[in-house]
Amino acid sequence: MYKSKAELNSVSMHLQQNLATYKLAGAIKKSADVMRMMNNLIKLPQLNQTMMVMAREMEKAGLIEEMIDDMMDNDDEVEDEANEEVDKVMDELALDVLDKTPNAPANVRAGAAQEAEPEVAEEEDPEMRKMQERFDSLKGGM
Repeated sequence: MYKSKAELNSVSMHLQQNLATYKLAGAIKKSADVMRMMNNLIKLPQLNQTMMVMAREMEKAGLIEEMIDDMMDNDDEVEDEANEEVDKVMDELALDVLDKTPNAPANVRAGAAQEAEPEVAEEEDPEMRKMQERFDSLKGGM
């Protein structure tokens, strides 16, 4: 009896193993079919060529973006310099207008003159005069 039961269990396990092998073979066959279809759809030489073209275009786009960024940075510097020059000219024009205006208060004219000529105020500094004299004497000795 035990022997018969063991043989039946052995046959049952063999049948289960055969069924699992059959299912696995079917899944592998389907996978192979899908791979074959994908291989037919994708042409490797064309894909390689497309990828190379795309890489070149992306490199060009990166270079163009970098050049644009550099130009924008340079534009900011040029714009700042231009704004400084415009401010200087506007200060000079304001000073001229205030000088020509007889009713302008004297303290406003004096304030505009000080704003327009900050470099002159620095040159009148006693230390700057001493340094300038020393520099002139050194220049004269050469």
